[in-house]
Amino acid sequence: ARGLAFTVTNSIGIFVNNFTSVIAPQITKSYAAEDYQYFRSLVFKGSKLTFFIMLLFVVPLSVEVDFVLALWLKEVPEYMAVFTRIALLTSLIGAFDAILAHAQKASGIIRNYQIVISALQVLNFAGSYFVLRAGFSPVSVYIVGLLIAFACVINTTIVSSRTLRLSIRDILGRIYLRDLIVAVCSFAGPILLAYLLPVGWTRFLVVVVVSIVSVVIFSLIFGLTKDERGFVFQTVKHIF
Repeated sequence: ARGLAFTVTNSIGIFVNNFTSVIAPQITKSYAAEDYQYFRSLVFKGSKLTFFIMLLFVVPLSVEVDFVLALWLKEVPEYMAVFTRIALLTSLIGAFDAILAHAQKASGIIRNYQIVISALQVLNFAGSYFVLRAGFSPVSVYIVGLLIAFACVINTTIVSSRTLRLSIRDILGRIYLRDLIVAVCSFAGPILLAYLLPVGWTRFLVVVVVSIVSVVIFSLIFGLTKDERGFVFQTVKHIF
């Protein structure tokens, strides 16, 4: 069940990583050139767009995970649905600071940052061992991983504020708060539909469409600034 759950989340992660690999070189280049204004703009813009792209997949899949797994597998292993939901949420939390983490590496000031991240990963193993030893269910391992993901975001935020000329207030207000508002608003409609409609293809298709529309609309309204919306529209126009 754990292996299959990670198959789902890794497939989404590959798509998101393709986006971050496009913006990451520009972040490194702007920091090396000491163009800090453009650097900060890329960090704020890239962080939110990475989160919103991840949200496009996480919202419909989280809501309809039982239906999707039933289609994909003849027999769904025990715990797989809850494993997948928590793994998706953990991946979404990881998208919070994916660009910030790359920006930190671009600065070259990574010793203390990597020490803390490595220590947290060890705690993930240790915490999982102790909760299972205490008799908790296998789901507790994913809860430990979720808490570790939060801790990694906190570490990245604190270190970035000290080394990247970014204030914690800007990171919280311009990235995390906007991300949370968009996430809450985007989940509301699909979850309500899942309760109102019977399980089946109709509900699945409606939830997928509403999820995508919700993420796009709320991202444009609450997630992005006027300049960032202009950047998105220009990028889409260029692609077409």
